[in-house]
Amino acid sequence: MTMTLSSQQQDLLLLTGWLHLQYGHPDRARTLLAALLQLHPGHESGRRTLLVALLKLGRGEEALAHVDHLVSEGVTDEALWLCRSRACQLAGRLDEARFAYQYYLELEEQNESTHP
Repeated sequence: MTMTLSSQQQDLLLLTGWLHLQYGHPDRARTLLAALLQLHPGHESGRRTLLVALLKLGRGEEALAHVDHLVSEGVTDEALWLCRSRACQLAGRLDEARFAYQYYLELEEQNESTHP
């Protein structure tokens, strides 16, 4: 038997994880958000928030796995590239970090030119 959460329960778990992150407890946030993703792997907001928690915890390789998952799902916004840059930096992949940061800056510049 597989356990599933209602959308309201998913939202509450996400909010609780986010609040732990905001109050300086990324380890607690990681636990809650990992549980959410275990039950609902396609929960994009949960994955994004878990990514931030992992970056706060200095877990670059784990964060990169979530960045790659989001990219495979078609997410390509500039915030994700900034997260990729930080994750690469934490993982010691400095050339990849520079490339990701440069791409982030290019996307941000394009966004500013289309939305003045």
